[in-house]
Formats: sequence, structure tokens, C-alpha cells
Amino acid sequence: MEEIELGGPTTDDEITAGTNDFTRDYSYDVSEIDDYSDIEMKSLDLTVGASYKIGAHFAVSAEYTYLYYNEAEYYLYDGSGDVQFGSLSVSYIF
Repeated sequence: MEEIELGGPTTDDEITAGTNDFTRDYSYDVSEIDDYSDIEMKSLDLTVGASYKIGAHFAVSAEYTYLYYNEAEYYLYDGSGDVQFGSLSVSYIF
């Protein structure tokens, strides 16, 4: 079995110097953060529904939904679009 040597915890100085195969390849520079706060988007969520009771134990329902989303300035991908869907249901009332 191969022997593993543990030399103790890695210190912050060793990471900064790159002596333990670690490097600091990230930056805490946030000077360009204002560029990400000018996102322009528009959205609309519209739902219309109705129910009608039939007798003492049944009801029918219908619903329509329209969703709209427009992202004028996008960074990762363009998520703009719209979707429409509807539903019909029959319910039994106890």
C-alpha cells in the first residue's frame, strides 16, 4: 500500500506563493459591477378562470393563462418569449 504523507494544514502564505499547487486565479475586483445592474426586462402574467356549479355535487372549470417575458439586455442567453395554456376540469363536491 502506498504511503501518504500529510504535512499539516496549508497556510494562506503557501496558497498565495503557489508552493502547494494552489494558485489564486480569482479576483475580488468589483469595479464593473454597475454594468450588471442595468438589466431591462418586461413581463406580463395574465390568468382568467371561471367555475360553474352543476347540481349539488359537480362543477366545471376553465382557465386560460398567458405569460410574456422580454429581456432587452441579456447576459447569459436570451430568455424572451411568450407561452399560452389552458385547462378544463370537472370537480366532484362532497
